Amino acid sequence: MVTNKKLMIKAIKKCDSDIIISTRVLHSNWLSKYGRKDAIKIAQEHNHHNDNKKIIKKTIKSLKKIDYFMPVSEELTNFYKDKVTSETLYIPNCLDIYPDKVSELNNLDIISVGRLESGKCFDDLITLFKNIVNWNKDVKLKIVGEGSQRRLLEEKIKELSLENNVILTGNKNKEELGDFYLDSSLFVMTSRTESFGLVLVEAGSYGIPVLAYDTAQGAKEIIENDQNGFLIKNRNKEEMIEKIKEILSNKELAKRLGRCGREKANRYTRDNIAKLWKKFLGDIDDKD
Repeated sequence: MVTNKKLMIKAIKKCDSDIIISTRVLHSNWLSKYGRKDAIKIAQEHNHHNDNKKIIKKTIKSLKKIDYFMPVSEELTNFYKDKVTSETLYIPNCLDIYPDKVSELNNLDIISVGRLESGKCFDDLITLFKNIVNWNKDVKLKIVGEGSQRRLLEEKIKELSLENNVILTGNKNKEELGDFYLDSSLFVMTSRTESFGLVLVEAGSYGIPVLAYDTAQGAKEIIENDQNGFLIKNRNKEEMIEKIKEILSNKELAKRLGRCGREKANRYTRDNIAKLWKKFLGDIDDKD
C-alpha cells in the first residue's frame, strides 16, 4: 500500500513550480529534503511552540534548506528570526470576507468560535458563563465549532443547568457564521494558547467587541485594551466576568469598541494582504 508520506514525497519531487510553499513542520521537512534545488521554498508555521524545546528544535530542523520562513504571527517571527538560517518574515493571514453589514449590538448574545478541543478551553467559558446567567437570565452563549470535546461540553451545560442559555451550534459555513456574528454583541475567547486568532479579527470585522485571556499569545497582536476590546491577565475569571457584564450593559462602550475593531480588521482584507504578497514575490523576482 502506498502511504500518504510516499505520495507527498513523490508529489514534491515531481513539482516543477518555481515557488513551493509548505504549511506545517512535517511537510517542511520533506520540502527541505526532496524539493528541487532551483525552486524557491517557503515554509509557513501555524502552531505556537509554547516554550516547548522539542517543538522549537523540530521546527528549526525542518527549515534546513528552506529559503523563507513565514510564521503566523509577529511574535513567532521575532522569536525564530535569529534562530534559523532561512530569511524570516511575517505576512498575516487574511479574512475571507470583509462584510458590508455590522452587528447592531442590540441583544445580550455572546459568540465564541473554534474547534471543540481542550486548548480552546470552552469548558472554562461555560463555567464562568453560569455567573453571567445569574446576573441576567436573558444572556445567550453560542459556541460555533465541532470537535472531540462536544460530549464533555454538553455534560457541563447540563450539570450547570444552562440548556436554555448555551448553544453548541456545530460547524457552520461562512454565510451561516456571518449571520451568527450579526446576531451577537460580544465575542469571547478563552483559549489557553493561540498562535494568532483570526476569529478575533473576523468578529471585529462585524463590529463586535472582543475579549480574550492574554495567555493566547496571538490575541495580544489583535486586541488593544479599551480600543477594540480587552485582554484579561493571568486567566482571571472574575475580571473576565466583570468585563463581559460591563460591555453587555454599556451599549455606547460596545459600539466604540466595535467601530475600532472593524477599522483594525480592515488591515486583514484580501486586497491588503494580497499587496503584501505581491511585494514579497516581486522582491524575490528582483533577486533572481
